[in-house]
Order: sequence, then C-alpha cells, then structure tokens
Amino acid sequence: MRKLVLVLLVAPALAAWSWTVPQNDVEGVEAALNQYFKGHETGRADVMAEAFHPEARLIWMGDEGVRIRALDDWLAGFDDTPAEDEDQHQRRIVSIDITGNTAIGKLELVYPDVTLIDYMTLLETAEGWRIVHKSFTRASS
Repeated sequence: MRKLVLVLLVAPALAAWSWTVPQNDVEGVEAALNQYFKGHETGRADVMAEAFHPEARLIWMGDEGVRIRALDDWLAGFDDTPAEDEDQHQRRIVSIDITGNTAIGKLELVYPDVTLIDYMTLLETAEGWRIVHKSFTRASS
C-alpha cells in the first residue's frame, strides 16, 4: 500500500518535471527546413535565403580538407531555375532535436546519382527559426 501511495504522489511530480518541446517550436523548425527544400526545388536564391540567418555558414569536407563558405557566396550559385531532373529528387527531414532556442535538423536529399545528408543548426531568432550552419556529406555516389 505504501508503494502505491508513493507512486501516486511521485508520478504527477515527475510528469510536471519532464520537459517537452512546444509544438510551435517543432513547427517553426520544420518550416525553416521545408523552406530550404523549397529553395532547392525552385533553384531561387531568394527563396533559399528565407530559410537562413544572413550570417549563416556552410562547412564541409572537401578534397583539400575543411571548406567554409559564407551564405551569400553559396546563394550566388543559384540561377533561379529548378534542376532539369527535379522530378527525380527526393528530400525529407530525418530528425529534429530541439533544446531551448537551438535545434539540429538532419535531412536526406536523394538525387539520381548521389544521396546527401545535411546537418542543420538552427536558432530561434526574432524572425523565427533560421538555419545558421549547414554541414553535409555524401552518403553514396
């Protein structure tokens, strides 16, 4: 009987103590990541830029080692046209992890000849959730 009383007293306290991510945070992170996908789908730099904080950086391993590119330099490569084989591209959010005003999104981008895995760091800014860092790797070739 004492165990039952203890469980009945402790369970509500534990439930109140446990932390859950507010749904609007999940939706905000998803919106930023989906905006990134929309930028790829359209090939438009202005659409892609909406997903990012203006000071964002892209960091990846190139043949010469670690490569770092400013957002503006990366966006300059967009030509406002979708890829010719856009209908063959698949993109999805694999996972989202949120703590406070910081989130990590893992994305999978499947193209006819390669699968890319993106890791996005997002911050909740005054303008909403924005990508501040993008790292990526090739999962296959």
